[in-house]
Order: sequence, then structure tokens, then C-alpha cells
Amino acid sequence: MNVVPAPGWDELRERLLALRGTAVFVGRSDSGKSTLVRYLLGEVAAAGIPVALVDGDLGQSFLGLPGSVSSRTFHAAPGHLDLRWDELSFLGAVSPVRVLSLLAAETARFALRTRQEAAVTLVDTTGLVDGPLGRALKLAKLRAVDPQLVVAVNAGDELEPILGALPEERVVRVAPSPLVKRRSAQVRFRYRHARLAAYFHGSREKLLVTRRLVFIHHGKPVHPLFDPPEPGTVVGLNHQGETRGLGVVSEADTDSLVVLTPLSSLRGIDRVVLGDFSFSP
Repeated sequence: MNVVPAPGWDELRERLLALRGTAVFVGRSDSGKSTLVRYLLGEVAAAGIPVALVDGDLGQSFLGLPGSVSSRTFHAAPGHLDLRWDELSFLGAVSPVRVLSLLAAETARFALRTRQEAAVTLVDTTGLVDGPLGRALKLAKLRAVDPQLVVAVNAGDELEPILGALPEERVVRVAPSPLVKRRSAQVRFRYRHARLAAYFHGSREKLLVTRRLVFIHHGKPVHPLFDPPEPGTVVGLNHQGETRGLGVVSEADTDSLVVLTPLSSLRGIDRVVLGDFSFSP
């Protein structure tokens, strides 16, 4: 990963090398937060320290898939092709607005798991930081994860309503990189589409019997008499609480569900997480 460090990044690198704990990164969209995370991920791994990444940016994840929280532990500096998850949890939304508590809980669950195998865990978050909703999301996530360090990519004082509620000794403020470029909503949509297109390439249709399934929406079971999902709906294919992969609905009725998926087998799939968004292969 060829990332040019911005001022303050190398000092942060040294602090992370001595951390032995969890660091959560917060910042607005297009602040360069994820670029900073990628840089530090490579630097810590290159120093021979096992480092985990928990990617909780539902809409613009660079490790997992749209609508998901994902994680991976690295024992060497990753190349571009190594940025793929070990574990994935599909929440079904590319915006955190409808899954605030679920997003905080799943991010914390993944961060806790990675502590068992990594000396340092880096947690990337969504760009929703403004207003009461953004503040509530970030504080809920920070309370759930309980990090040793909070890295704030702060252009001015936009993050202070969040940072003011935290112990000052845990907070590090970093200015956004001057190389960051703003991305339009269309560019963000194309990025999500490309991630899904790469994932579903070569997929095949497979059949599930609906009476054997529990359908989940926004973290809660859906009534068994709900309308079947529309063709094109992206779904998570779970065994209990673990997402084994994603699917795209091809056909659905009260008896069966046909999904396009790269999974070689759907044996053991007992829960289907309904997404709020669609994909056309």
C-alpha cells in the first residue's frame, strides 16, 4: 500500500507500536481516515507486531463488503490483494442510521475477538459524526469497544462534541491529509457496486427452503408472514450469528428462496439477513 504519510502520522505510528491495545479512528467522510488506517496497518505489521483491522465503515468498507462489519489479523504488511476479511457480519444497511446499536455491538464483538490474536487492533468507523445522531453513534461505539486510544481526524472542531465526552489522555488529534479528495455520492455508489461485482463474479444460483429459515432485518427476526424479498435484494447467509457469505435474491415465494452466491454449499444456513439495498450482477 503506497500511502504518503501526512504530518503527525509517524508520531502516531510510534505510539501504536507501544500501545498493545485497541485504537478507534473517527472522522468525517473524505477526511482521509481510512487512508490513515491503511498506512498504520502496514507500518505496525511491518514492525513484526500482529495487528488486526476491524472495518466498521458500512458504506465504504475497504476490507469487507457493503453493509457489513469485517475483520482480519495480519502478521505481515498486507499487499492490495491481502485486504480481504477473515470474518464478516452482514448488517444489511450501507448507512448506519437504522442499525446504530447493532453496528456498535458488532464492532465491539469483532474488536474483542481480535484481541485474542493481535497485539494491536485498529477500528475504522463510518463518516457519520455530525449532529445528535452522529454523536450518539460514535459514543455508543466507543463505549462498546472501550479503546485505549481514539484517533480523531479533525479538520477543525467538528469532532469536539464527541471527544469532549472522552478522557483527554486517550485522544490523539490528527489533521486531515492535504491529498484527500472529496467523493460524490455517485462515486461512492460505484465503489460499492464494484466491490459487490467482484465478490459475486462466477456465482451460481442455489435453493433454500424458507420454512427452515429465520429471516432477520436490522438485527431482529421478521414475522413469518412477511412479503418475500424482491429479486435483486442483497442478503446475508448466516449459520446462527455468523455470516458465511452474501447472496442476491433471484426468486422468492412463501416456500423457497433462490439466491445467487459464490458459496459452494448452503448447508447449515439457517438465517437470512435481509438487506436494504439491491445489486444487479
